[in-house]
Amino acid sequence: MTSHWRRGRLLRLFGFDYRIEVFAAAPARARVLRAALHLDDELVARLDLKADRRASVLRVAAAHVEPGADRIEVAAAAAVELDAMRSWLGLDDVAIAPRGDLAPAL
Repeated sequence: MTSHWRRGRLLRLFGFDYRIEVFAAAPARARVLRAALHLDDELVARLDLKADRRASVLRVAAAHVEPGADRIEVAAAAAVELDAMRSWLGLDDVAIAPRGDLAPAL
């Protein structure tokens, strides 16, 4: 569990406001963090991921790019990491939901 001081530390060190909203109903979630993408010493994206083992799909329920990050560069890096995670989990595919400002670029 992440305590309040760790949130502040992430914000001070990386300018990354860590919020986890997994206990909120899905429609009420604003910017979910289940996975963060770190690129060139910066946290650049937040992804809401779920392994759907029945369908053998890594589902990206939402994908958000952090302010100031290059959306195209982040999408390319995220695609590589998502495929690596899909493979590591033994899943056949990755499905991107159209939620979040990074989703269209993925």
